[in-house]
Amino acid sequence: MAWRSLAKNKVSSFINIGGLAFGLTTAVLLILVMINEFSYDKFHTHLPDIYQVMKNQKHMDGISTGSSTPGPLAGSLRTEMPETKYVFRACQSEALVRFGDKSLFEGTFYADADFFRMMTFPASQGNPATALEDVNTLVITESTAKKIFGDENPIGKILVLDNKKSFKVGAVVLDPPRNSTIQFGMVLPFVSFERDNDWLKKWDDNRIQTWVQLQPSANIVALNSN
Repeated sequence: MAWRSLAKNKVSSFINIGGLAFGLTTAVLLILVMINEFSYDKFHTHLPDIYQVMKNQKHMDGISTGSSTPGPLAGSLRTEMPETKYVFRACQSEALVRFGDKSLFEGTFYADADFFRMMTFPASQGNPATALEDVNTLVITESTAKKIFGDENPIGKILVLDNKKSFKVGAVVLDPPRNSTIQFGMVLPFVSFERDNDWLKKWDDNRIQTWVQLQPSANIVALNSN
């Protein structure tokens, strides 16, 4: 009887079945998108205590909130807010990377050494946090190491960025997962970026990001109300 009904009412049956299939497909896709969005950064071990600092700025027509912060903020958080465990400044860019006769453009991420103490990006070689404490040392991902060095051991090799600065490879980390907010091919010491940009000393120049890890006992509600 069902088949006879479908054969007799082909147009309406096609519309009904097509609509049901479209609805189910849309629902499944929405669920997958939601699962993906809510999975972001969940791999970080200390995620419950990590916060990106946001800045409220007053304008004629109200208040805007953004992630751009001033350079001196991180130092003030370290010295004036005892709830702070780690803090790092960060900015992203791109550089021409040269090794021998090989050159390629690679995404760069400047960060303070606390970056690798806060965020869970496991190392496959070396100690990334210690590496970033040296102004002339950088950290690369496994895929970047493969692109530049092939099967060679990258530790200790010298890379030249933008034909200006030389950095030694101090550590290699696993590639950031796709559901990571922060993506990079190499991480450079923020102090190197700081030396070339005097505006980082100003409180009224907001161009970088600041991330903080609070002590587990910190009261985030009380901190936000200050």
